Amino acid sequence: MKILFILPEYLPDSGGGIISYYGGTLPHLVEAGHEIHVLVVQGNRLDLPDCEIGGVRVRYLKSEFLQKALPGYRRYHLSFPTLWAFLPFAWAACEQMRRGEGFDLVETTDFSLLFAPWLVTADVPAVNISLHGSCGQLDWHECPKTWSLNADVVRLVERAAFSSACGIQANSNGNAQFWRKISHRDVRVLLPAFSCSDQPAVTLRESKTGIVAGRLQIWKGPQVLCRALEELPEVRVFWYGNDTICQEGGLPMSKVLEKQYPKIFGSRLIHQKGVPHDQMLQKIAEASFLCVPSTWDVFNLTVVEAMSLGTPVVCSREAGASMLIEHGQNGFLFDPAHPAELAECIRRMMSLTETERTNIVAKARATVEQMLAPSRLCAERLDYYQSLATGSRRNLDDPWLQAVLAPRLENGRLETLRAFTTKELVAATRRNIVAGIKRRLSSGRGDRTEG
Repeated sequence: MKILFILPEYLPDSGGGIISYYGGTLPHLVEAGHEIHVLVVQGNRLDLPDCEIGGVRVRYLKSEFLQKALPGYRRYHLSFPTLWAFLPFAWAACEQMRRGEGFDLVETTDFSLLFAPWLVTADVPAVNISLHGSCGQLDWHECPKTWSLNADVVRLVERAAFSSACGIQANSNGNAQFWRKISHRDVRVLLPAFSCSDQPAVTLRESKTGIVAGRLQIWKGPQVLCRALEELPEVRVFWYGNDTICQEGGLPMSKVLEKQYPKIFGSRLIHQKGVPHDQMLQKIAEASFLCVPSTWDVFNLTVVEAMSLGTPVVCSREAGASMLIEHGQNGFLFDPAHPAELAECIRRMMSLTETERTNIVAKARATVEQMLAPSRLCAERLDYYQSLATGSRRNLDDPWLQAVLAPRLENGRLETLRAFTTKELVAATRRNIVAGIKRRLSSGRGDRTEG
């Protein structure tokens, strides 16, 4: 098969879960004899030269196609910033790749709305949407008290759009169940392929020091961990990952945590900047345990990495990767709504004998080797792709959805008004009112003079 992947990120860059997912999957498709192309669609990666990585042919979005697409979405630039930010890129990608001409299948992500043009364009190949955390989902979990009309519209667009795709695929049972309920569609689960490498040499594990790897972000659960650590005065945890802005209040998450948990954050939950992936793996291998306190997470590949490296995992049941863990057998699970459960899991983990610990980490590695074996997952994925490529297309004749997602030039009065900021419109209105009053007064004096 000849398959095109439209992605917001890919190797040789590092950092995101999408890179980890596809970086561990696509080379195996090449090894199986298939022609794999990737188009990277990201604002800071425009016009980079083509390259080949592990047999995968990587291209980058060209600015000339983006410039052509931008005018068609100016109707969104004030009221719907998410659509304005992403739709021009998505449409430009579709045009640059000639709407998938010559490919058997196109796969796009839900993130960055990269699926949009492929669902309202005629004569495109079969389209599969890979679910990694959509714009609507991220906003839902990031801003539970400040949802906006912009985000509400994005969520409605996502639900409507997914009904038009040939296929929808998730990388965890939890996310698949969510989208089955929302879209009333079947959602295929395709786990990330992962190859267990030799474990790095670990001379010493600090028995009471844990690690978290991921952005310092509200739905990653730092508050959950802080509350659990209040019950564990002897435990320290290092959190490696970039700080983020908390949408409620506009402060960095680190500042929010300093204020809310002054006795915990900074002393026993210690924030560190993100480090390169190879260094992160070494830190995971050296830690007493990996903690995933997320209140929601599509997957979280650090769980898999820790299980493969011999580091016990304490994982939230709301993280997609929790499907790999059998509580007490190859790791520990807790409900993030109850931080005391997390504290109890850490206590239990620290009380393990050396034999018990050895058994748990051995079962964890065996789970990864069995459930995420690249050869088996590659065969499952290709069978799924083949069924989409040879199956019947879903009906794309949805004029309402097309009106939202397709570029359209609008030169009417309303669009002209939208080109101005609120401050400019207020100033113009004030001038017009003053001018109108002056005209009325002048007209009134004229009437009295004539009378």
